[in-house]
Amino acid sequence: MADSSLPRNCYDTCINFSRTQRGFLLLAEMILCLVILICFRNSKIELFTLSGIEFNLAVLDFMICVCGLHTKSTCLNWSVVEFVRSFSAAILYLILAVPDVATKGNRSLIIQGIVSLLATSLFGYDAFYSNPFRR
Repeated sequence: MADSSLPRNCYDTCINFSRTQRGFLLLAEMILCLVILICFRNSKIELFTLSGIEFNLAVLDFMICVCGLHTKSTCLNWSVVEFVRSFSAAILYLILAVPDVATKGNRSLIIQGIVSLLATSLFGYDAFYSNPFRR
């Protein structure tokens, strides 16, 4: 009986965490990175690589928060780790988006730049939300 209740508790924990603002932001980041990975796989290798790395880091961060490991670890300040991850992603997406938006005539690059700017704003909001220095 104990084994059958374990997935239900894990499912409930995952659903409860995804309803928080932090969980919703991580899920939105994962979905946006997955969309960028699928839609722009034949374009810039830098955008593809950045989206893959950020997707994996968002999944890792989500699992750490769902399992409660961020409260058990005392060697790292998790709010600073989350801030650095999201702030660096926002800056890197912005660096990749500006040349794409500035091009003339190539609609696919402009759409890629707009999606990168959307990722910049999402990761920037996450950096603002998880900023440990504003409290």
